[in-house]
Amino acid sequence: MFLGRNSLNETARALLWQCEREGMTPVLRFVPKCCADALDTLCFSVIDEPDQFDYIVSTSAISAYEGQSYRLQRNFVRRFTELHSALQFREVDLKSVERKAQIKALIATWAEQKERDPSDVENENAAITRCLDAFEAALIGNGIFDGEKLVAFALCEDVGNGYGVNHFEKAATTVYTGIVPYFRQKTAQALRERGIEYVNLEQDLGIPGLRQSKRSYAPVAFLKKYRVAR
Repeated sequence: MFLGRNSLNETARALLWQCEREGMTPVLRFVPKCCADALDTLCFSVIDEPDQFDYIVSTSAISAYEGQSYRLQRNFVRRFTELHSALQFREVDLKSVERKAQIKALIATWAEQKERDPSDVENENAAITRCLDAFEAALIGNGIFDGEKLVAFALCEDVGNGYGVNHFEKAATTVYTGIVPYFRQKTAQALRERGIEYVNLEQDLGIPGLRQSKRSYAPVAFLKKYRVAR
């Protein structure tokens, strides 16, 4: 993909030629709408990729869970607070070796719940390690604790102008009924206190269950991405 304002047609053409020279399929993916809209459609095929659209949600709306759109979330939050009143929501110290180990343990729990391939655990751990190494100071870590055991975590980034990105989120859903809606509400409240009004929940990758879950949080907008070829 690429991002910019200048010489977009020339950039796209050069990248496609380079793909051909290197024996790759001459297609650009994940091109954002601001770039795709400026391309010459007489020269390029520009096709949207709904599986890669990012979901933008309102922290204000999720903090309150009001209205018919959030009826399901309210029910889950009520059940969670009834069954697990002793659990605590608080910030996660991302510099702590112990907390980093707990994050990895929770990823293994998530993979077991979802019956994911062991390679998924390796990939998730590698991605989180890279993220922490590069952006630790800019990340906001939140979690739910059962005593001192981490049972849910999220790594968010404040990208300015009232926007945040939720890079990673995992929870022990089979043990703690309703933990995800509860955790997202608490996280939204904490982010809102930091001045973050909108959060990017990233894409659903075309996974039906993930798509249904993200749509249930009533996104206020999508960040659209496109596939570009000659």
